[in-house]
Amino acid sequence: MTRVRLGFVPLADCAPLVVAQEKGFFAREGLEVELRKIQAWPLLLQKLQEGAVDGAHMLSTLPVLAAAGAPGIEAPLCTAWTMSTCGNAITLSNALFRAEATTPEALSAWLDRDPSRILRIGIVLPRSTQELTIREWLARSGLEIGRRVELIVCPPPEMVRRLREGLIDGFCSGEPWNQRATGSKLGGIAVLGDSVLPDLPEKVLAVRQAWHKRDPDAHMAVLRALEGASAWVSREENHEEASRILAGKFFVNTQQGLLRSALSRRLDAGWRREIESEGFLRFTGMNKPRREGFLGILERLVWWGHLPPSALESDLGEVCLESFHDRAFACEAAAA
Repeated sequence: MTRVRLGFVPLADCAPLVVAQEKGFFAREGLEVELRKIQAWPLLLQKLQEGAVDGAHMLSTLPVLAAAGAPGIEAPLCTAWTMSTCGNAITLSNALFRAEATTPEALSAWLDRDPSRILRIGIVLPRSTQELTIREWLARSGLEIGRRVELIVCPPPEMVRRLREGLIDGFCSGEPWNQRATGSKLGGIAVLGDSVLPDLPEKVLAVRQAWHKRDPDAHMAVLRALEGASAWVSREENHEEASRILAGKFFVNTQQGLLRSALSRRLDAGWRREIESEGFLRFTGMNKPRREGFLGILERLVWWGHLPPSALESDLGEVCLESFHDRAFACEAAAA
């Protein structure tokens, strides 16, 4: 058995990793996998950079930032597997719902009515997919982050508490935190991420390039295990069992119903509403990383000022391992 260490943040979109472990997909590929739960993205990124884990459930912006030489991301990262797309939602406070300020246009008017107002939105990490989603959504009415719109960085598990205490007016995060807020009657989901940035690569299996080059066979085995687990978790007849496994204390540690709703793409949106979308939180049909998808991320990071224009010349081929992905499954077909 080949030993591999993989990290994850407790969110619904870590499901393929958890299912691959608990349903034996890793073991069938000859892997002994140690899953390490990390509560916040900065700490998980640090563990990956230091080599404390070989790979991780990771925000798709981070390998791109690494390729562009962004400060704070020293070790080169790469990915041969997109774990999920469009798993975020934007949740706003009850006060904004009562004021009917739940669209970018209405929020702009809400701010204009009182020059002293500041809109405070929680995100999980600067330069994250959540930040890109918030910026794109607000830009529909010309709102930009700055003097009157402030981004507050906090770990996903902190979002609900800060909303309850009035420290933020809303947040952008993955599940189950949006439904944790709506279930606690603290606000409502304003929009799902797939209607803001359709087909955005959301989470990837990010690995250190050094590990990828040292043990490509183990990397390929991880990909094949994730393929089986992603297909399994995507089937409706498995949602009950998958949500029960994910809800366990070692994994997401939350109510099973919230995860079942997320996997079924039917969310309790608060204010006596349910939001359903086939484009939300997909685990299959988009797993091969595509250079054009990561180029779209890179262009947005440049547009919003996180990277200089020269970053557009970054070699995304070092990040997006399309041919390696193909080889992993060509080997599997040949063996069959």
